[in-house]
Amino acid sequence: MDIDNNDPQNLFVEVKEAWKDSKEILTISSPGIKQREIQQFLENIFSTPATPVAPGLFYIFKNDGSREKYLYSIQRDLPGGDTEKEKSDLLVYLALARFRSENVVSNLPEQIQDNIKLYLGNFLKAVSLSKKLLFSTGEKSNIIQLCKDAPTGINDDESFYIHSSAVPNLDPTLRVFIGMAGIFYGDINNADIIKIHKNSIKISFYNYDDFNNKLLPELHTRIKIDLAKQQMNFYNHRSQKNQQLLYFKEQYVLESHPAYQKWKTFSETLKEKGLKDLGEYGPSKQELSKILEKEFLKEII
Repeated sequence: MDIDNNDPQNLFVEVKEAWKDSKEILTISSPGIKQREIQQFLENIFSTPATPVAPGLFYIFKNDGSREKYLYSIQRDLPGGDTEKEKSDLLVYLALARFRSENVVSNLPEQIQDNIKLYLGNFLKAVSLSKKLLFSTGEKSNIIQLCKDAPTGINDDESFYIHSSAVPNLDPTLRVFIGMAGIFYGDINNADIIKIHKNSIKISFYNYDDFNNKLLPELHTRIKIDLAKQQMNFYNHRSQKNQQLLYFKEQYVLESHPAYQKWKTFSETLKEKGLKDLGEYGPSKQELSKILEKEFLKEII
């Protein structure tokens, strides 16, 4: 349901009515970007966690087990029985539960309990390993080195950029670090590019206009999460005068990405046309139109 946060009394009544009619999950969408305020408002109403899915979108679960299955599922990337991958997914999930200050281990759905026994041995070991993993995110030098060692992405002195589809292939410490921001943002798979700020405890989520299908997608929104302050700031990049484009998309994804070769070939074409050292952002859409031939430009934008 959509909610109008301008009238708290009416909102309270509408949400309660919607809750009665829902079976397992109540989906709440809210205008604006006051994520934390809306989340706290909903949790005060229901006395149960409001789970962010994306900015302005929440799930309220009637069953704690269903919620845990959902939170576990978004940490798994096409599970196929690989022991090390399943172990990492479980530890990331449990570390993030600890960050949320939730003691979920004693009351988990049977499927997750079985996976803990199968891949981690027992609950005490699972708790110990997940605690150690969470604490490892506080080591700045470790975070910087893991960014440098990542299988893909763009590194500079200040930042590390990667596409959300490649996050499951990162070291578990980086996955937890990004997932900590996801607790406020929502499912990180709903973002396109994710930025780790190496010199601060911050993560940014970038969303583009049709990232998967456009060769040069335009940046629409950027959301920065300050983990130290537990704040979320929203930036609207939609502009008629200076539209920011994303170049060389293949650098952000794994080589196994289905569009990797197509994007790489296109990037090579751009370089042949003189677009090589673009700096942090590269030409805006308007500036690009002055560089490339109009016929070529029509094919890519």
